[in-house]
Amino acid sequence: MIETSKESMRLRAAEIGCPIIDFDIEDGEGFRRDVFGMWEWARKTGPFFYSDAGPGFWVFTTVELCRDANLHPEIFSNRVPGTFKTQQPVMPPLIPNTLDPPEHMKYRGMLNGLFTPAMAAKMEPAMRAACVPIVETLASQDSCDFMADFARPLPTSFFLGLMGIPEERRDAITQALITATFATPSEDPTGEVREKATEIVVAAVAELIADRRAHPRDDLMSLIIPKEVEGRPLNDEELLSIGVLLVNAGVETTGGALGDMFHHLAQDDAHREAIVANPGLIPSAAEELLRALSPAINSRTVIQDADFHGCPVRAGDRAVIGLIAANHDPALMPNIDRMTLDRWPNRHVAFGIGPHHCMGAHIARLEIRVALEEWHQRIPRYRVAPGFEPHHHVDTTHSLTSLPLLLG
Repeated sequence: MIETSKESMRLRAAEIGCPIIDFDIEDGEGFRRDVFGMWEWARKTGPFFYSDAGPGFWVFTTVELCRDANLHPEIFSNRVPGTFKTQQPVMPPLIPNTLDPPEHMKYRGMLNGLFTPAMAAKMEPAMRAACVPIVETLASQDSCDFMADFARPLPTSFFLGLMGIPEERRDAITQALITATFATPSEDPTGEVREKATEIVVAAVAELIADRRAHPRDDLMSLIIPKEVEGRPLNDEELLSIGVLLVNAGVETTGGALGDMFHHLAQDDAHREAIVANPGLIPSAAEELLRALSPAINSRTVIQDADFHGCPVRAGDRAVIGLIAANHDPALMPNIDRMTLDRWPNRHVAFGIGPHHCMGAHIARLEIRVALEEWHQRIPRYRVAPGFEPHHHVDTTHSLTSLPLLLG
């Protein structure tokens, strides 16, 4: 895939009077301190601008541009993840995410049946079984680090268990995923740390596939192995790619979302007390928290020259689709500047738009809803510990590194 130079992109931006900004998603201190503030600033900068950070990339901030970019894979390809990064991805290609239509749908269609609302509903008892012991342990304490003690252990226990990963391997895999995804150039200039962490994840998935080929069980990997694409069985390389994608997407994205949600609720007494007083509010509250505190962005590579809403994109350009900014665009819904826990319907785009809409959205919604229900039933009062200053890991998703809470 041809890569356009920074100089070419910068010149085109200057020719049309487009803002040229050092918008450093990969390693910028502003993103570490305040992800949502950075995206709000970006939205107010304009519908699009050029970032001179890293390899150079366009940034789209309105719901119209974000929607159209996602709906036109013939212009914006998903084959190269993290296009805003100077460091090359260390994860193997992840099927079906790093494929474009129509090839993408060959695999996506095969997998969709495993991630329907009905399938998510069947997983609810397992989700509650994973959640309740963690919350009950924390309910007996007067403080915790929410990220280390709840936001990460919950999807680790639930989703890696759902995949079939042995319990004794799950914590190490989660830590490896965090390192492989979020280590920055300043923290890992050679990429060696990320590569070693990736090897841990890939080896664990490969072992799981080999074991489930020989000894199928009642887990997701056992259900995926016999699947076929174009009338033939999936080979080991395809299974590994799918398995690594699911492990990667099913753990830290949900954990990061929970961290930002509970950070907000720990500071907003009215919202927290509303959920405690009326648990029936939680489904709509979860959607509004997803909108206001969206956990992900999209990144794409341009594969066809186009005049995209006035942005002169050329084949090889890199682009970031700012779903976080789009979810605060006044064109999306009325009163978008206010977090409204009973907002319904809620047409947010936190899970993406178009062919690459998050395949696991129904499971993520289940995890968030159950976490909010079980936590607030047992721990109705909590607040952020004094002196806490937020710090985020940032990639195409983001996550607080820690969240110290005082409980009770």
